[in-house]
Amino acid sequence: MSANSGENWMAELGFSADSELQKALEIAAHIGDVSEDDANISYTSLLIGLLWNGDALSVWLQAQIQRGGVAVENLYRQRRLTEAQREPILENVRNGRPAASRKVAISISARTVLQEAHTLALETGCAGDAPLATRHVLAAYFFRNPPGHNHQLHQEWGFEAEVWRSRFAEYIHDHYSAEFGGWAQVLSGYLDTDDLQPSGQFLGGYAFDTQTVQLLRTLEQTIASHSPPLFSSASLLDLLVSLREVPDCATFAELVAIPLKIGEPRTLTTVDSPFAGSGSSFSATHGFKNILDRARTLARAISGTEIIGVRHIIASLLVSPDSTANKTLKRVGVSLPLLRNRVLGDFTRRWVNDDGLQWRFHLIGTTPPTIAGYSSDSADTGIDKLDVARYATAFAVVVAAEQVRPPLSIGIFGDWGAGKSFFMRLISEQTERLCANSTLGPDGKRLFCRRILSIRFNAWHYAEQDLWASLVQTIFQELNKALLGPSDASDVLASVQQDLNLAKEARAEAENQLNRARDEQDDRNNALQAVRQQARLEAEKVRALSAVDVVAAVNAEVITDQNLERLLVLAEDYLGYRGIRQDIREGRQTVSALMDIVRDSRSATGKVRSALSWLSRAPISKNEFRKLTVVAILVLVVVSLFATVFRDWIGNAWAMLSTLLAELGAVGGMAIAWAKRHLKTVSEGLSQFDNLSGELDRRLAAKHLENQADLLSAEEAFRQSQAKLANAEASLLMAIQNVEQAEQAVAESRSAQRIARLVEQRLSGRNYEQYLGIVAAIRADFQTLSDLMKQMRRESESAPTTPEPIDRIVLYIDDLDRCPSDRVVAVLEAIHLMLAFELFVVVVGVDIRWAARSLAEKYPNHLTPGDEQCQTTPTALSRADIDGATALDYLEKIFQIPFWLPPMEEQASRNLIFELLPAPVGQAGVESGHNAAEQKPADLPAADQQAATSQAAHLDAAKAQPSPTPKGAELLDIAAEERNYMLRLAGAVGKSPRRLKRFVNTYRILKASIDALERETFVLEHGANGEYRTAMTLLALVTGAPRSSLDMLRFLDEHRDEDAFQLFDDYLRSLIYANEAKYVLGALTAYRTTQPTNLRELRHWAPLVARFSFRSGTGM
Repeated sequence: MSANSGENWMAELGFSADSELQKALEIAAHIGDVSEDDANISYTSLLIGLLWNGDALSVWLQAQIQRGGVAVENLYRQRRLTEAQREPILENVRNGRPAASRKVAISISARTVLQEAHTLALETGCAGDAPLATRHVLAAYFFRNPPGHNHQLHQEWGFEAEVWRSRFAEYIHDHYSAEFGGWAQVLSGYLDTDDLQPSGQFLGGYAFDTQTVQLLRTLEQTIASHSPPLFSSASLLDLLVSLREVPDCATFAELVAIPLKIGEPRTLTTVDSPFAGSGSSFSATHGFKNILDRARTLARAISGTEIIGVRHIIASLLVSPDSTANKTLKRVGVSLPLLRNRVLGDFTRRWVNDDGLQWRFHLIGTTPPTIAGYSSDSADTGIDKLDVARYATAFAVVVAAEQVRPPLSIGIFGDWGAGKSFFMRLISEQTERLCANSTLGPDGKRLFCRRILSIRFNAWHYAEQDLWASLVQTIFQELNKALLGPSDASDVLASVQQDLNLAKEARAEAENQLNRARDEQDDRNNALQAVRQQARLEAEKVRALSAVDVVAAVNAEVITDQNLERLLVLAEDYLGYRGIRQDIREGRQTVSALMDIVRDSRSATGKVRSALSWLSRAPISKNEFRKLTVVAILVLVVVSLFATVFRDWIGNAWAMLSTLLAELGAVGGMAIAWAKRHLKTVSEGLSQFDNLSGELDRRLAAKHLENQADLLSAEEAFRQSQAKLANAEASLLMAIQNVEQAEQAVAESRSAQRIARLVEQRLSGRNYEQYLGIVAAIRADFQTLSDLMKQMRRESESAPTTPEPIDRIVLYIDDLDRCPSDRVVAVLEAIHLMLAFELFVVVVGVDIRWAARSLAEKYPNHLTPGDEQCQTTPTALSRADIDGATALDYLEKIFQIPFWLPPMEEQASRNLIFELLPAPVGQAGVESGHNAAEQKPADLPAADQQAATSQAAHLDAAKAQPSPTPKGAELLDIAAEERNYMLRLAGAVGKSPRRLKRFVNTYRILKASIDALERETFVLEHGANGEYRTAMTLLALVTGAPRSSLDMLRFLDEHRDEDAFQLFDDYLRSLIYANEAKYVLGALTAYRTTQPTNLRELRHWAPLVARFSFRSGTGM
């Protein structure tokens, strides 16, 4: 079984899955591979897995979708899928191919769905160890959906809650009648039965803390007088609003009590007997039960426990759109997004060990990065715990979006240590992720660039050097790495200088020359092969004339077979050529060996060879050898004995000597006879050899004379063929070189190589430190670079290029506010220069006060710092300050989009502390100032406490943070009414086209950066209503009337939400900035058409809008 299988994933959660659900999980994991998710199984891929599974539930689900209302394309787009990818993914699953391991096996949202599915299975009567089925999981989507995904499931994808719950109830009723009794409690209100309300016994299945038990007992006492007595979301809402003394209810009650007209406050009962076992004697509405179910979901995700607290119930009520209580709040005009936002702040402040990011995820949700569009005019480590990633994502989308056309400059403002470097790193990382995102727009083209080169330049590191030179040198060095790799040496660049402005005609000529060179190479190669073949034939002819005819003459005319056999025997026996007879017979030796024999015989007869030499080689028979051996031994014995007894036997010496001589005579006779015989054989053989040698000489001389003319002719032809061969090879080599040169010329006519050449020339040939102050040289190079990169992109559209074209260069300039004034001004001038080319996006992190004062020091007679405006009242400003140019005016020309980093607020501080100091095990869910002992599971049955504790621990260990950057992306939609209102504000945004462009671009980014909660009320009824008009009006004021906007922001900060709008109107009209009066009046006139009554929306949006300004980013 693969480690990446449905069984293992479910085992991680503590329960099992049936075969159909396992298949759905495998499908979801393969979808994770295709969409390159961080998790194998995500909330979206799990739902698609149920849809593609092919079981009975899948068939039913697809049939229901065909009835309309569901935007399947939006569901697929969330994971960058198309219907065409279904079959390849299913084929992988059928073949048992395992999915790749990813960072997380199951995302937090998918984990929540599966855990709720298990709870539903238990509630519907399944045994605790029974495998989970696909129907339980789909029920979790429809009835226990994670609150953070409600908007996505019900609105973006079109699974409208009430409609799909009813359809699912019918499906269960028709297909699982045996389980009908168990499902009745879950599907109460959606089944046509007499039992429309869950029995109060269901309360025994939950675990509540002590205060929540008291809350529910108080509610039980309240509804006892109702007819019928029924737990409902409406009665729960009334009670929560009246419990103003309960800390978790205080903020909620403050915002809701007046619209609901709730009277005297109430107190909780002291009765805290648990509901475990019997539950309550009163029934409940299905809406009330759904609130408790969601509260348990929130407790698991946020507090890591099954124990439900009052805060979980309040949050559940706010995120349950189908409850009567939720509908009541909407009806009386309560702003649910504002209420959720305030409750979020209250709960995270009080319950410090709750997961603040999970609170935000479930109360507000997440949104995909939105393509905002734009009209052209260690920070190295750590994760975002300050909730600035959504802003970074919005800017990254602008930087990476294909529809954005540089140049573009972004100013990131903030005090020292505010996180500017970290924020720019987030932008860079998000930009890289978006470049890897292959999402296509409605026109079928990519939404994001394929390749963006990010360059980081720390101005402080070069403060003692010339910043112009250092900045340009850094850009070219990074370009060199991007195009050629990290190595300094490159064989891609040619050594010969070439004009950087090659025309198209030059490239066409290079291509024609290449074709001609290739044709010539083919011709030369064919000619070379023909010449080589002719040379081989000529060489064979020479060898034939030198040897073959001589052999024939010798064999045919000189040596007969009988003579040849005799001669070969003699050569082998007497001349030492052992085995030559056999070699010649078998063809291993030729006439060359015979010639050697002749030459050897001549040497032997004519020089020093003696008879003894010949006899030494003569063969001897076995009989002769035995006789000679016996006689020789006898002689040796006799001689030895004679020598031994010589003295004693001297008298008999002559007799013995006579005998010895006789024996020696016999031996000598035998030897002489043997020698005569062999010498005669040798003599006759040598005579034959002499005759053969003479005959061979005569024959060879005659044959050589006969063939001399042909041989000389053949040798001459061979020499000529060798010369032709050398010439052909030289011609081929030259042709190959011509082809290589032509290919290089064509390659170098492409922009990628020309850019690389330019980079190398600038890095090696022109040291910018030798050209300090020569701005014209830098401008010329940037212009060339910009033109070449545009050409490179055009070429890549028709055919792939290597390396991949760079769409744009993003330069991140950091620590500018640590440099001396002259260095700061130099960098600002360099930024202004780069903004002349459609190549650069510049992001600068700087303390705007430092930059403004540096400009004022550089130009004291022309500019005032302007940063004092953030702390100065209008009456303290001189007429020169009001009418004259300021350093901030100068910065407005440099930075097209300003953004102030938000200060680290209380919850962000807590999040960072959580990151630095993780909570000890066992302290999750502890309220600030309360003892952990108060959090005991008062209503959890004793038998279930251990299981709940184990599950809570498992949930806590397995919890994953929601991703701040979803994989999907969507285009920013500007409604027609939004555009119309923007046109009404046209007279309020200032006197220059630059400010008008900044207003439009900044509004797009502002809208792209708002969170999911704010989106709910931002644009309503296709723009006919919505808070966008308030945000747009404020943005028009801070853009067109920057000085007046400072006083406006202070006014809003000092007043309350309930104050009348007329106060605001009167105040703005009374301001003394004459040159801004008409812009203020234009904004007020447009905003009055929305009929505002109080300052609530203005106060809410003022600090958010102020972040996108030069002067007022820290004004609130």
